Amino acid sequence: MKIFHGSPAYRYAIDARAADCREDMALWAQSAGHEWVRATESRPEVSWARNVIVAQAIEARADLLIMQDADSWTKTPALPALLETMAATGAAVVSPVFRARSGQGYCVQPQIPGERYEVDIVGAALLFIDLVSLRDMPRPWFTFRYGPEGQVLEREDTGFCRMVRGHGRRVLADWTISTCHKGEALHEAGA
Repeated sequence: MKIFHGSPAYRYAIDARAADCREDMALWAQSAGHEWVRATESRPEVSWARNVIVAQAIEARADLLIMQDADSWTKTPALPALLETMAATGAAVVSPVFRARSGQGYCVQPQIPGERYEVDIVGAALLFIDLVSLRDMPRPWFTFRYGPEGQVLEREDTGFCRMVRGHGRRVLADWTISTCHKGEALHEAGA
């Protein structure tokens, strides 16, 4: 399997814990016989950087894209478990959860800790994406939707997940992986 790892560098320098997480995933992937390709894309807007990374991964003919923000990391080994989740469920997108939404509002706690749930939306801080699922979807994959006053009506992760689900693919939140996302404040979730 060819795994493409992309980091959209749009707001923060890479956190040392995020870099360690990335290196741990790379070492595991290579030891398991997978090909590992890495890219960092610096753009002024996150959706632009994310779209460039997806295009690069598809052009590289990768099977899996790991999109990891510079301020996000897992506290437990994630790649083997998330590959297993994708294979077992056929999900197009799996996220070790920072936040997920089903119905109204974001939920930050799982219904049952240590479980996986199909959800409407996952935050894009750390995404595992089956690239075969994206190849037939229209570009741009990530985009903000703005109102008449310039206010954000829909974030790029919301639009991406909506598009994936609109094409009949599944989005899963995986609460079995312990994660951190610095963002505006440190958010921790998972097992």
